[in-house]
Amino acid sequence: MNNKLNDMSDTFYSLSQISSTRFLECIGHKLSIVCVFFLLATINVASANDDKFSLGLSLSHNQIEYSSPGNTDNGFKLDLGYSINDIFSVELSYFKLGDISYNFIDPEPIGITPPDQLSALKIQTDAWDVSLLAKHKMNKFSVYARLGWFMSNTKQQINFVSGVDQQSKLNDSALSYGLGAGYDINKHFSINLDHTVSETNDFNNGRIQITSLGIKYRF
Repeated sequence: MNNKLNDMSDTFYSLSQISSTRFLECIGHKLSIVCVFFLLATINVASANDDKFSLGLSLSHNQIEYSSPGNTDNGFKLDLGYSINDIFSVELSYFKLGDISYNFIDPEPIGITPPDQLSALKIQTDAWDVSLLAKHKMNKFSVYARLGWFMSNTKQQINFVSGVDQQSKLNDSALSYGLGAGYDINKHFSINLDHTVSETNDFNNGRIQITSLGIKYRF
């Protein structure tokens, strides 16, 4: 009798072990399936959010108006963008505006009282801009308007008739605005033409105008 009871208990124990193993295997399979579905969902979300970011490189033609029509120089622009939706995006831009020189005998534009008459002025400016863009897309073409905040860093060298030189650094920030247009070459690349204007206090309430043409990569 005891032997039969022992055999029955061994049988139940073996069945319970098999059931536990199968139960764990079943749970493992279900967890694997859940993980796969979660991974697929993550991939789908990532796919839905493709091409949210962009990188751009442009050549620019820059003009600084300095109480009168200003001189010009060439430079470049780098930008990083993020699309909020199909209409709105934000963009961070860096500008290298080059060297702009003036030759005149007039101290008034820069608001200083020099020891003698001013003969020349050389300006080196780079800047940052943060803008909100509103875009209207027409097939492969698009047009947009921008509104942002422009932050400039300027080194200026002032030469006087007597040969005395004066150097200074100016930091300024002001509202920026502009218009632009783009053409999509393919899903990731586009060509963009942009014109940005900033009213600045650095140059006796002057104005910086930047016209740029470049390529943008979306990812």
